[in-house]
Amino acid sequence: MNSPYPNSAAMHHAATHDAATGLPNRDEFMSRLDSALATAARTGGGVALLFVGLDGTVAPGALPAFAARLSARVRRTDVVARVADDAFAVLLTHLADPAADTRALAGKMLAAAAPCSASVGIALDDGNLDGATLVTRAETALRDARGRGGNTAVLFEPPAAPARGPADGAPLPPDETARVEALRATQLLDSEPDELFDRIVRIVCTTLNVPVSLVSLVDSDRQWFKARCGIEGRETPRTVAFCAWTVLDDEPFVVEDAARDPRFADNPHVTGAPFVRFYAGVPLRSGGRRIGSLCAVDYVPRTLGPQDLLVLKQLARMVEDLIELRTATLDAVQSLNNWGGRPLLEGGTGARLRQQFLRDPLTGMPNRLVVEDAIARHALRAHADTCALLAVVDVDNLAAVNEEHGHASGDAVLVAIARRLRHRAGPGDVAARIGGSTFLLWLQSDTHDCAERAQALHRALNRPVQVAGRVIHGSVTMGHCHFGRDGNDAETLLVRAHAALRHAKSQGHGLARAYEPAQRRTSARALEHDLRGALARDELALAYQPKVDLRSGRVVGVEALLRWQHPVYGMVAPSEFIPVAEESGLIIPIGQWVLDQACAQLRAWRDAGHAGLTVAVNLSARQFLDDEVAARVVDTLARHGVPHGALELELTESTSMHDVGRSITIMKELKAAGVVLSIDDFGTGYSSLAYLKRLPIDKVKIDRAFVSDLEQSTESRAIVRAIVTAVRCLGLDVIAEGIEQPAQARLLMADGCFEMQGYHFGRPVAAADCPLEARFEFGAPEEA
Repeated sequence: MNSPYPNSAAMHHAATHDAATGLPNRDEFMSRLDSALATAARTGGGVALLFVGLDGTVAPGALPAFAARLSARVRRTDVVARVADDAFAVLLTHLADPAADTRALAGKMLAAAAPCSASVGIALDDGNLDGATLVTRAETALRDARGRGGNTAVLFEPPAAPARGPADGAPLPPDETARVEALRATQLLDSEPDELFDRIVRIVCTTLNVPVSLVSLVDSDRQWFKARCGIEGRETPRTVAFCAWTVLDDEPFVVEDAARDPRFADNPHVTGAPFVRFYAGVPLRSGGRRIGSLCAVDYVPRTLGPQDLLVLKQLARMVEDLIELRTATLDAVQSLNNWGGRPLLEGGTGARLRQQFLRDPLTGMPNRLVVEDAIARHALRAHADTCALLAVVDVDNLAAVNEEHGHASGDAVLVAIARRLRHRAGPGDVAARIGGSTFLLWLQSDTHDCAERAQALHRALNRPVQVAGRVIHGSVTMGHCHFGRDGNDAETLLVRAHAALRHAKSQGHGLARAYEPAQRRTSARALEHDLRGALARDELALAYQPKVDLRSGRVVGVEALLRWQHPVYGMVAPSEFIPVAEESGLIIPIGQWVLDQACAQLRAWRDAGHAGLTVAVNLSARQFLDDEVAARVVDTLARHGVPHGALELELTESTSMHDVGRSITIMKELKAAGVVLSIDDFGTGYSSLAYLKRLPIDKVKIDRAFVSDLEQSTESRAIVRAIVTAVRCLGLDVIAEGIEQPAQARLLMADGCFEMQGYHFGRPVAAADCPLEARFEFGAPEEA
């Protein structure tokens, strides 16, 4: 049968070959190169690539003649192609001695160029390179040869890796360049959380009985977590990453006791928070390269039995399947959209296919794309008399729920929150889950009540959740921004709603805050760079919030709160820069500066007549678990002449629970020095009072999440009353934070809590503005 396209062979040849020389062109050569490398990987045999470039001006007709001479000097199985105006490529395969064979052939190539001058660049395949990398190396060698004056051949030599010690982390894999390219081709880095990946790490934690599991992707300078269970951060530097060792080999990488392993004994994640002792990782492959790992982490030494290791391997294969399925689906949608030179799936259909693939299987809610579509549609037809608002909603301390009640209960909390969002959403509203504990809500209205609706929704979400007959008390934090005033596109609104959420979380749990222009953010790495010089540039300062005892109505103490006035971004929220300081280790010198400043100010206040005043300073996990913390505190108090009982150190509930035995030892050292210890944010970490009884502490601070709705919620009132009663029975003092209304103070007094702090008594201010002389009076406490 005759072809309907009689010139199809000629057309194909014209598209794949150079018209002047008749040789394959660059695109055709790259296709043959990739095929040759794939064959060599299966059958063995050396592969080499020569780039031959003519130097100087080439006379007319010289190129075809030179191309013919090149082709005559190679074997029939080799490939010669024209890859640039003045350069040719020669692909050699099945070489017994690639280095010697290519040098011999390079000499023949230089002779073939006569009477012209030529240069040759040589690159050898080491079995781990892809075509693009091999070509880049040959081109680099050719430029080097020309730089030496021409008429010479240069073999590409990879730059020697610098000597690496334990502080430098794992050595780089031989295929590092191709490996990173394969990772980035997955489009997973910095993508939204995905419940399918999240579920796998939860299974690892439950099945292997470990506190932490990660799907870690090892980038060129960091490891980034596509899924995580048991930790809050999203990335760490590659130099401290255990997973960077996992990508060196196809076999699982297991460290039974990191403190006794010379590769990790000095790792800051071993010597400091989170104090990793055990690690087991299985490499994850994509595109034929090891791009990361599925790992299990524990804070105590342990072994991993053969059955557990098999489970981890099988789950790793599931992660690989998810990666391939996700990549293939997105590529297919993109191909359909681009087919024929125009979108085949118009009107957002392609995006909707993608969103259906990524629909959250736990709650049934769509992902971020549907919200972005709603914002784009609103932008096209928005009227001046309508209002719209984007809210980011996050369930506080979901990890603590999972740890205390199990992951099934944590999932049930998320389903309940999703159900409330759908129930409260109006006809034009859109709700979505964007992974982990975070949801999006797009509110729009023909009136101007969006902010009021968001507040009402926040109150509804902050009610307790019943799971299997058990009531789980938690809180939900919200940040929101307005369409038009705060931005007109989805990307801007998402950034600013997240900024408002971070601002709300920096003030406590269970709060809702609107975006303000001061809530700007930069990347963690840029923040770390700027933070390193913040102390020297006097950008850090302390603000002091008064603590009042309502039995006397007097200010009895202050809490010192760290502030950073960035020269470009303005006031940076502690919730943004404290984690950066923790991760980088800067929290140690910054924390010492805070302690020095607070003690110096307290000494000044006491000298001015405020003899009984105390100061409270927050200790981060890394500060508290540092071996020198007690010695540093004692030395600081001595230098400033501050009585030990005048300093109160506040620890979060999660910090004290991280390593109970070590926490108790450090607390006893601080108590022996006479320092007052308190547990901050009590009630949010789901710890028991029996555990609290073991700690050598003096005071418990009730989290603001229970105080904010004390007047409206009988559940919160009952919780506060129970905490106050139990804490006092243990012989401890109790203080409540987040007091904004007089009625809240009266209810707390009625329940037996008399020490308080909050905006009602004073906002955090500079030392000179702190209202130490203020008096506060309330009527008789309301009866329960």
